[in-house]
Amino acid sequence: MKKTKYLNLLLVALTIVIFAGCGKSGSDDKNPIVGKWSYNTGGYTISYTFDNNGTGVRNFNGESSQKLTYEIKEDVLVIKLNNGVAKKYQMTISSDKSSMNLKPLSADEKTILKLEKK
Repeated sequence: MKKTKYLNLLLVALTIVIFAGCGKSGSDDKNPIVGKWSYNTGGYTISYTFDNNGTGVRNFNGESSQKLTYEIKEDVLVIKLNNGVAKKYQMTISSDKSSMNLKPLSADEKTILKLEKK
């Protein structure tokens, strides 16, 4: 009887440990850009908010905003704005995940965006 009780208790404890290990890991582990990022340019603040589901918002100086979708493939970030414009960037994220540089992959754009996580 004692062995059965001990075995049942052990199985319950093992089940709890297994299910606890199956929980969601932090969204930053799988998608390091989730959150709000911003940069200043010519007196304006432009911010991007990236959600974990591939959507987000671009905001200009807190006055106007534009919905977006995004995809990440290796180190390339593709941002598609709701007006149909799609932009590709080579993405570099700092080791502490507090800043991100976006280098345009389009020949007509040269400015590297230097964003800080907020």
